[in-house]
Amino acid sequence: TKGDGTDTGDGLSRKTLTELPYAKMLNNVLPPTIRVLGWCPVTPEFSARFSATNRTYRYYFTQRHLNLSRMRDAIQLLVG
Repeated sequence: TKGDGTDTGDGLSRKTLTELPYAKMLNNVLPPTIRVLGWCPVTPEFSARFSATNRTYRYYFTQRHLNLSRMRDAIQLLVG
């Protein structure tokens, strides 16, 4: 976040916090095949590896040059 001071008229100043557009900033430097869709703040103790209770991964493939039969056979090796 970034802040700018605002004079309240009583000699005090308040900071207005504005959230930075993190997803947009990251997408500007990532290759077009990788996209950030969202984010959320976490405590300093949070570990993406050890604290997460679940994860969801989505992979998108183009239809060109895919051997779907071999892919179905291969995925069966991972079931279990």
